Amino acid sequence: MANLDLQFAIMIECSNCGRFTSPNEDYCEYCHEKITQEAIEKYEERKKNIVEIEQKNTEFLDTKSKNIVDFFSIFNIILIVINVIGAISFFFVTGELFGGYVEFSLSMRLTILVLSLGYTLFLYMAVEMGVKHFSNVAEIKEMKFQSLIHDENEQSSK
Repeated sequence: MANLDLQFAIMIECSNCGRFTSPNEDYCEYCHEKITQEAIEKYEERKKNIVEIEQKNTEFLDTKSKNIVDFFSIFNIILIVINVIGAISFFFVTGELFGGYVEFSLSMRLTILVLSLGYTLFLYMAVEMGVKHFSNVAEIKEMKFQSLIHDENEQSSK
């Protein structure tokens, strides 16, 4: 299991073809052989190891990844503040912004304000999703690393 990807750690490895199948299946999804009791026991052991690792390590982000996540969280807040200030100031500063040549009606200014705030919300959610994705990937890598270390320690102690 030392070279097993974490995403497959919660799946049953078929004894016949070596591919991974859902633990809810009685037969391999690929070769259609019956899942052996030994494969089920290995699956249960891997699942138990992952639970142990998760209980020991509630924080899986390394320092560099945590700093990146913190930076983009702060960046996101600053971006939102700047966008909201811009949207509100555009609402109050009408034609003066364009040298007095353009006059915006109240309904047009309200429309631009609502669209600007919607765009601001969209930016916030996009950056937030990017940060969440990055932190999830970093956590999965660290969990995989911890799982491999745990497996190597178990193999060396046998």
